[in-house]
Amino acid sequence: MNKNAIICEGSAEEAVIEILLENSLLQIEADANLMEDGPIRVRSAQEFCERYLGKAFEGTVQVYRILDSKREKFSFKTRAAEKLYAEKIYVHNIITAPEIEVLLIISENKYDEFLKSNFKPSEFCKVVLKIKSVKNYDYIRSYFDNHEKLLAAIRVYHQKKHKTMKENERTLYDILKSEYQ
Repeated sequence: MNKNAIICEGSAEEAVIEILLENSLLQIEADANLMEDGPIRVRSAQEFCERYLGKAFEGTVQVYRILDSKREKFSFKTRAAEKLYAEKIYVHNIITAPEIEVLLIISENKYDEFLKSNFKPSEFCKVVLKIKSVKNYDYIRSYFDNHEKLLAAIRVYHQKKHKTMKENERTLYDILKSEYQ
C-alpha cells in the first residue's frame, strides 16, 4: 500500500497546507492515500515511523516535510530503524523560510518596501504591517480564507525566489497541481 504524508513544522505552515488541501490545489490529494487526511505535526523520523507505520508496514510513503529550516534532518535514532525504513520512505523537503511571512508581505503589496528595509520578514510583518500573530494558525487561516489570495501570493513568491534557489530546493509552488502554477 502506497501512502502520502504531509508533515508540517509549525502552525502557520499547517494552516496554509490545510487551505491548499481543502481546495484541491496540491499534487497530493486529501484522499485515502493521505495519512491522517491532512498535515501531521511530528518532527522526527523515528516518531513518525513508530506512530504511523510500525515495523510491518507494506508499501512506500512519500513524505512531504513543510519546514522553514534547511538544516533540520529527518533522521532516525538508530541504524536499525534507518535500515528498516530506507526503501519505504521517500522524503521531499519543502522549505518555507521565510515564505509564510513573505506571502503576507506580498499579499499586502509591500514586497518592494520590504526589500528596501533592514527587517527580517517576521519583523517587517510585526513593525510595518502591524501583524503580531504572523505564525498563528487562526490568523493565517483567516487571512487566507480566500484561497485565490494565497495562490496569487505563492505564484509571486516563486517568481521572485526561484532565480536564487538551489537546484534541489522546493517551495509550496512546486507541490501545487500544474494547472495552478
